[in-house]
Amino acid sequence: MIRKLIRSRQTEPCYNARVRSVARRVLPILYAGQTVGCPCCGGTFRRFIPRYAGDLLCPRCLSLQRHRSFWLFLEERLSAEAGTELAILHIAPEEGIRERLRSRPGTRYVTADADPDSIAEMAFDIMAIPLPDHSFDIALCNHVLEHVEDDRIAMRELLRS
Repeated sequence: MIRKLIRSRQTEPCYNARVRSVARRVLPILYAGQTVGCPCCGGTFRRFIPRYAGDLLCPRCLSLQRHRSFWLFLEERLSAEAGTELAILHIAPEEGIRERLRSRPGTRYVTADADPDSIAEMAFDIMAIPLPDHSFDIALCNHVLEHVEDDRIAMRELLRS
């Protein structure tokens, strides 16, 4: 099943939880090595997995290049806030980033997605965030607004939260 997915060069992401769970256990073994490292999960591998649109997938946390870049940016910004308690709202969380933020000391971390079957804790429409004003210090929303009916309303809601 996993080899078939690798060879298929899928043209879109696979969000099936069962397939992703198996992949996270098997792919690190198949790609064991020390050539490349993933900042999201800390794993090292002989190479990343070529995927759709020329992107490269981490064998352990299944992060893409944009997720790894996003984490490096966040890590640098959050290191400046070391020792500060933060409340973070993460819309459509990326798996590897979610785990890193969840384990950050002094952080209240809440995840949300419009899809109730996602890995997020809460399900709601970003254009109507059902949380009190100023509940969070930081709102993370990566690769979401292009899927929203009215991105201006969504951005106002993120700012309000």
